[in-house]
Amino acid sequence: MIPIPVTPGKYQIFLYGTLTDRDVLARILARTLSADELEAAWLDEFRRVQALGASYPLLVPSLGAEVPGLLLRSAARADIARLNHFESCEYWAERHVVRLEDGSACNAWLYAGLPTLEPSQEPWDLATWQREHKAAFLAQCDAWMADCPEPG
Repeated sequence: MIPIPVTPGKYQIFLYGTLTDRDVLARILARTLSADELEAAWLDEFRRVQALGASYPLLVPSLGAEVPGLLLRSAARADIARLNHFESCEYWAERHVVRLEDGSACNAWLYAGLPTLEPSQEPWDLATWQREHKAAFLAQCDAWMADCPEPG
């Protein structure tokens, strides 16, 4: 995995899947975020599909499509370390331009699926995921994060 560099307050991170659920994000970051730390954002020229055999999403290039998500502004050192740990087995970090609600754009990091993850043809939808998979996913989050090292 190529992680996001752990430099506090410098990086913005585009979240587009399970981490857009506030309960999951709070569990992974081990803190609750204030309203001004997150902003609606969109990634153009991609669509979000369910990973084959999993409940979480992948991004696939798609002309004319867009993926809604949240922009985590000025992530703290611990936030970046915890997100890198959470995503480390199946995703790598890439930079992309994302569009904001006011029409402006910014560069942001996002976690793209490693080639070992295969996309399904099923679109991924947050509300459906919350209804069908969230409870089990939250229970797994603690186990996934149990061995997360504290940033040095």
